[in-house]
Amino acid sequence: MARLTLVLILFLAWSVAPAQKQGVMDQLNQLLADSHFDAVIALADATPGNTPLLNLEIQNKKVEALVRLGKLDEADNLLETLLTKAKETKNAGKQMAMLQTTKGFLQLNRGRIDLAIEELEAAIQKFDAENQTRSLEMADALAHLGNVYRTSAKWSQAEEHLLRALAIRQEKLPADHELIAATYNDLGLSYITDNIDKSYQYYNMALTMYEKLHGKEHPKIAIANTNLGYLNQIDKQYGDAINYYNTALAIWEKIYPQPHPNKALVMMNLGQTYSSMGNSATALEFYEKALTMYQTAHGKKHPDVTYVLNLIGNEKLAQKKYEEAMQYYQKAIIANLPDFNSEEIETNPTRFNFYNGAQLLNSLMYKAQALETRHLSKTLKIKDLQLALSTLQTSDTLIDKMRQQTTYESDKIALGAVANEIYAAGVRVSHLLSDVSFLHRTHYRELSFYFAEKSKAAVLQEAISDSNAKSFANIPSDLLEEEKSLKSALALVNQKLAQKPTEDEEKYLRETAFELNQAYNNFVAQLEKQFPDYFNLKFNSAAPTIAQLQNLLDSKTAIISYFIDEAMPGFIRF
Repeated sequence: MARLTLVLILFLAWSVAPAQKQGVMDQLNQLLADSHFDAVIALADATPGNTPLLNLEIQNKKVEALVRLGKLDEADNLLETLLTKAKETKNAGKQMAMLQTTKGFLQLNRGRIDLAIEELEAAIQKFDAENQTRSLEMADALAHLGNVYRTSAKWSQAEEHLLRALAIRQEKLPADHELIAATYNDLGLSYITDNIDKSYQYYNMALTMYEKLHGKEHPKIAIANTNLGYLNQIDKQYGDAINYYNTALAIWEKIYPQPHPNKALVMMNLGQTYSSMGNSATALEFYEKALTMYQTAHGKKHPDVTYVLNLIGNEKLAQKKYEEAMQYYQKAIIANLPDFNSEEIETNPTRFNFYNGAQLLNSLMYKAQALETRHLSKTLKIKDLQLALSTLQTSDTLIDKMRQQTTYESDKIALGAVANEIYAAGVRVSHLLSDVSFLHRTHYRELSFYFAEKSKAAVLQEAISDSNAKSFANIPSDLLEEEKSLKSALALVNQKLAQKPTEDEEKYLRETAFELNQAYNNFVAQLEKQFPDYFNLKFNSAAPTIAQLQNLLDSKTAIISYFIDEAMPGFIRF
C-alpha cells in the first residue's frame, strides 16, 4: 500500500509540473500579447517554477516585459543572472537559446544592431542543435531577427526570416492566433518600401485576424486601420486612407473620450491626407485639432508637438503666407528644445539638447526654405538670404552631431536625404548672395563651394559607414567595440528623450547625454592622434577650402568643380 501511495505521489508530481508550465506560460504569453507588461512582471515574481528549467522560462518572460517597458538596464542585469544559471543547469540548451533570443531583442532596443544579429543567430544555431528547428521559440528568434533586418533596411533578409517564422507559427498554432496576426503586421511593414501590393495583402490579413480575435473596437483594430490608412495615403488612394483613419479615430474616441496622443496621431494623418488632396482648409482644421490634443496630453514641449507645428508651417508656406509659416517653424524649434524659447525669427539655437534631432533638422530646413522663397517671390531683401544662410549653417552643425549618434540604417538613410537638401540649399543661397553682395562676394562664393563639398563628403561618409569597420587596418577590436557602444548609448538616450520623459527622468537623461558626449569626444580625439587615417575617413567632417586646394596645385594645374541641383536651372561652376 505504501509503495502504491509513493507511486501515486510521484505520478502526481510529474503531471503537475507540465500543467503548471502550460498554465503559467500561457498566461504570461497572453499578457505580453495584450501589452500588460507590469502584470507579466507581477505574475513572474509570484510564480516560481517547480523546476529550474521552468523558472528560467518564467523569468525570461519577465525580462521581455522589462525590455518592452524600456527598463533596459534592469532587464540586462536580470538576463545576465539567468544566463549564468542556465550555464550551470543540466539540459538547459533550449532555455539558453530562449535567453539568447531575448538578449538579441534587448540589443535591438539598445540600437546595437550588430550585437542583436550576433545573439539571434547564436540562438537560432542553438535551437537547431537542440532539435528545436520547428519550435515556437525558434519562430520567436526568427521573427526578432527579421525585424532587426527590417530596422537595418535589409528588406530581403527581413522577408526571409519573417516568412520562416510565419510558417512555423502557422504549423504550430491555431489558424487565428495573435502571433500569426503579429507576423502578418511585421511583414506588411517590411514590404512598404519595395512591394506595396504585398504590404496591402499582409496588413489586410492582420486586420481580418485581429477582428476575429478581438471584435471591431479593440486598440489593435485601431492600429491596424491606422496602418492601412497610412499605406493608402502613401499610395495616393486618399479616399480609402480617409475611411481607414476615420474608423481608427472612432475606435479611439470610444476607448479614450479625453484628449489622447493616439487620437491626435490619426487627426494629424487625416490632415496630411487632405493636404495631399489639395484641401488646405480641411488639412489645417485637423492639424489644429491634433496640435491642441498633443499639447493637452504632452505639454507645449514635445516632439509630437514639433511635428504638427512643422506641418502647419508647411501648409502656410504653400499658401505663400511666409511670415506665418516662419512663426510656426520657430514654434516647432522651441517645442523641441527645453532650453530655447526665443520667438524671434532671427534667432537660431546654439545648443542642441533636442528631444528629436530629425524633427529639429526639419524645422531648421523648412525655416531656411521659407526665407529663401520669400526673398525670391516677394521681398528680394538680402536680409532674408543672410538669415536663411545662417539657419543652414546651424543645420550643418546639427547634421555633424547627428551623424555621430545615428545607428539604425533607416535613420541614416533619412538623415542623408535631409542633409542633401540642406547642402543643396546652402549652395543655392550662398550663390545668390554672391551675386547680390558686392562687398562679400568672395566670402559667399567660398561658402557655396563649402556646401557643395559637404554634399560630396556626405555621400562618401555614408559609403564608409556601410562598410565593415574591421576592414580598416590596425584598428584594435576593443576600440571598434567602444565606438559602437558609445554611439548606441547616445542613440538610446536620445530615443528616450524623444518620448518626453518626466522632469526628473529628463534631468537624469540630460546628464547622461552630457557624460556620453564627453566620452565620445574624448574617444574621437584619441582616434585622431593614434589612427589619423581612420579618423579622417569616419569622423572628420571638415570640407576643404578653396585656398587649401589652391595650395596643393602647381601653376599649370586647375580644378573645375560643378554642382547641379533640381531646384535651380543649369549648374554652378567653381
